[in-house]
Amino acid sequence: MKSFTRKKIQGQKVKQAIEKHHAEDYVKLLGMRRDVQNLLMAMDVFLLPSQYEGLPVVGIEAQCTGLPCVFSSGVPKESQFSGNVEFVPIDQGPQPWGDAIKQRKALENREEGAKTIQTAGYSINTETQRVEKLIWRYLPEDVR
Repeated sequence: MKSFTRKKIQGQKVKQAIEKHHAEDYVKLLGMRRDVQNLLMAMDVFLLPSQYEGLPVVGIEAQCTGLPCVFSSGVPKESQFSGNVEFVPIDQGPQPWGDAIKQRKALENREEGAKTIQTAGYSINTETQRVEKLIWRYLPEDVR
């Protein structure tokens, strides 16, 4: 219950910040979605201004769509697979972010992003087959 309350409070703070800066026409809070890939394909650049982050699945998804990405330096360098990611310090104001955004270019063929990610080992089909082979290898003979 604490986690839900904390998230609700954080959501309220985000809404208040949007209103405070009169950014309602520029910021849309879309809630839970099942069509994230469609939203990513419609974007020009993906920003991940996180102070602390594990392996950001959303950053991998963005790279899968061939989207140019700008991540904060709080995001692990291991999350970069496409070569179209720039890491920017989060504590140096908006200028480095603006510069990084201007330098990012979308891939001519955005579908190339998915191939890059598959090569890096992030293909659900390939990894499922790999895990399946491991499981079969360790199953007793009578179960196979």
